[in-house]
Amino acid sequence: MKETKHIRSFSMKHIVFVFFIVSLFFPLIQQQFKLIKEKPLEGFFNIEDYPTLSIEKWKNGEFQKQFETAYNDQIGFHDFFIELQSQINYSLFNISKIQSVVVGKEGYLYVRNYIDAVNGNDFMGSAYINLQIEKGKVVDSILKQKNISLLFAIAPGKGSYFPEYIPDAYKTNNHPDSTNYACYKKAFANSSLNFLDLREYFLKIKDTCRYPLFSQVGVHWGEYACYIATDTLLKKLGIKNTAKIKDLKLNDSLIQTDKDAGLLMNTLKFPKYYKMTIPELIFASDTSKPTLNLLSIGDSYFSNIVTTGIVDSIFKTYDYKLYNKPVLSKAEFKKHIEKHQVVLLLATDATLNQFPYDFIDQAFETYAPKDKYYYFLKKREFMIFTKGALKNISKNKAWQKQMIRAAKQKNIKPEEEFVSNAIWLYYNQ
Repeated sequence: MKETKHIRSFSMKHIVFVFFIVSLFFPLIQQQFKLIKEKPLEGFFNIEDYPTLSIEKWKNGEFQKQFETAYNDQIGFHDFFIELQSQINYSLFNISKIQSVVVGKEGYLYVRNYIDAVNGNDFMGSAYINLQIEKGKVVDSILKQKNISLLFAIAPGKGSYFPEYIPDAYKTNNHPDSTNYACYKKAFANSSLNFLDLREYFLKIKDTCRYPLFSQVGVHWGEYACYIATDTLLKKLGIKNTAKIKDLKLNDSLIQTDKDAGLLMNTLKFPKYYKMTIPELIFASDTSKPTLNLLSIGDSYFSNIVTTGIVDSIFKTYDYKLYNKPVLSKAEFKKHIEKHQVVLLLATDATLNQFPYDFIDQAFETYAPKDKYYYFLKKREFMIFTKGALKNISKNKAWQKQMIRAAKQKNIKPEEEFVSNAIWLYYNQ
């Protein structure tokens, strides 16, 4: 009996040992033969390619470093172990491995820049925002003469729509007036510009709306919210909405934009979520054909509006430029604008730090007469830019040291070199 027990114990140890050794080779086998199909990771990941060998790269260690990175990136089951680590972080510690994703209270997910916008971490400053409004008034008056309507709109972001679920550790805003949204809202109120505050409107209807407007695990507004936003935009423009809601249903599954933050988490099991509404629309038959052309410049929130089909039914053509890219020459820009009768500048509060995406600056340079007021605003622009550049220089110690050395070589004061660099940046950026 003792001998039999010993043999069994000995055999089990060998089995465990052999299994452990073989398991060490699983990633190598998977890397070479791809025996198991792996689910690719969501989001943007830079996979390093294996470097080409050269004497110079070998001597300075660049080859070894790149090879190690490439090997780690392309080892078998790499994506699986990333997902496993993400799942452990989420399930046990309620945190996200992906730095851009923040796990909020009650399973609500955010992308970091939406929280930054609420906290004012991306505040551009009142001087810059007021300058954009002043330029906007000049552009608006000129476009009106060309029968082109200009509409500014701010949409709600996930952070401003659900501030109650932001983790307490991320609530750092002690100056609620020092945000891009608060400053733009005040500046628009003091101007004659056509402005629609969708963020304010959505917060007003939040408690009375029967259906969810934002997903628990996404950062974009849902399709039902897109219908409400589009209908409100059209009313502001004085355009009849031919689309009506036939039916509203809660879907068991989520469309891509309703689960984008959850996908970025890259967990093995997708986070829990509540159902979202997909409206079924009917489009009223109209004997008159659409005659207006729309130019929309904004962030990704407008792409959600496009999927409803309303834009196609209302406008003869529409052109959607994400963040006003690509940049056009002055002649192309002017020709492009004048093909449209409606220009919409749309931003969520999370992208107000880029708003209005250089469109107003470019339109101002294209259309504004070179009079006293033009040069007055250009002087303000110069002062704001150079002041900001000097502030950035003061924060960047490496940049400071570099310019101090340059100042010594030129036998000038460091302050002169700082100002010279700030001016150079103004004219070359």
